[in-house]
This record gives sequence, C-alpha cells and structure tokens, in this order.
Amino acid sequence: MTRYRKNPLSPETNALPQPVPQGELAGGRIERIAVDTVTDKAFVEALRCWQEAPDGGTPEGAIRLLEPLCDSATQLRLTPVERGAPEHDREPSAHRVQGIVDGRLLAYERLTLPFFEGDRLMAFLTLSRLKLVVEDVAAPRIPSLSPRERQCLGLLASGYSAKRIAAKLGLTPKTVEQHILHLKRKLKARNVAQAVAKGMVATLLPAPR
Repeated sequence: MTRYRKNPLSPETNALPQPVPQGELAGGRIERIAVDTVTDKAFVEALRCWQEAPDGGTPEGAIRLLEPLCDSATQLRLTPVERGAPEHDREPSAHRVQGIVDGRLLAYERLTLPFFEGDRLMAFLTLSRLKLVVEDVAAPRIPSLSPRERQCLGLLASGYSAKRIAAKLGLTPKTVEQHILHLKRKLKARNVAQAVAKGMVATLLPAPR
C-alpha cells in the first residue's frame, strides 16, 4: 500500500499524481535532471538525510525529518517494493514533470530516494514539489486557428497589446480585436490570459492518445 502526506490543493485526492519513475505521464512529459542540481530546500534536506544516515536510514525517519519542511505544494509518498519485483534505480533520481490531471495543468519537480534493508530494495520515498497550477485546462488539442489568429496568439503571449499587434501586423485595432475574440471562443477561454495559457499548453504538451 502507498502512504502519502495529504495535499490540501485537492479536497478528495492528492493534487500531484502517482509518481511514475520509469514511465510516461499521460498527456505530459517527464525530464530527468541531475540530482546535484536541485536547489529546493526540502529536496536538499532529503538528500542530506539519505546520504548521511547509517545505511541510508529509514523512510519513516526521513518522513519525520522532512514533514516540517513540507507545505501545501509538497507531497511525500512512500511506496513499498514487493519482494521479487524488478528493481529500479538504486540511486536517488530527480525529474521535472508536466501533465494534465483532472483538467488542471500541473508542473512539478520530483525527487525519488531508494531505501534498502541490506542489499534488498525495500521502498521508494518520493518528494514532489508543485511549481505551477493552471486551472480549467481542456485536453491539449489546439483547435484549427487561422494564420492571423496564431500570430495574434504568439504576440499576446509575448506581452503585446491589441494596439501594438495591429501596428506590427499592419491591421486595424478593430480587426485584431476580432481575431482575439475568435481566439477566446475557439479556446473556450474567459479572457486573454486564459486563451494564452491554453494555447501554450496545447503547444507544449502532446495531445492525449
């Protein structure tokens, strides 16, 4: 059974999904990063605990030390390894993860620490730290946009106002406002900021299969 520290970002379940050290997050991406590059205070402390404790210590002891460093954007999860199960990495690993979970775009960093009893891998302790949440994100399939709409979307994302977009593209401000209106309708966005966010999500993340 997996045990975890409840994350108050979601009233029913953890906002952060089940860690998948050796798989793909549906509708997202996982990037492995060097463990020695992590700078988050909780991550650094977790690594120190793992490296300095005799025989790597115990995951329960690590949890007791790390819980005071955890906040509403942090999840601690302990996953026992069944006897006979294939062993994964025997060293700490770190990942950056982006994905869609329950209609929300989540971007977070994850540190996974293995714990042993003798030579046998007993459990993984995973510390996940949420970096960004974008609410109400549709499935990342961008609708059919015209070339002008795509230009306007890119310029909006670059911080251009409708007036500056009009000047750059040689259009009237009224025409640009019409393109922006079409963008919001096609992307089902309530405002320009959400249209830009949804457009970026659709561009950055692969569509679900």
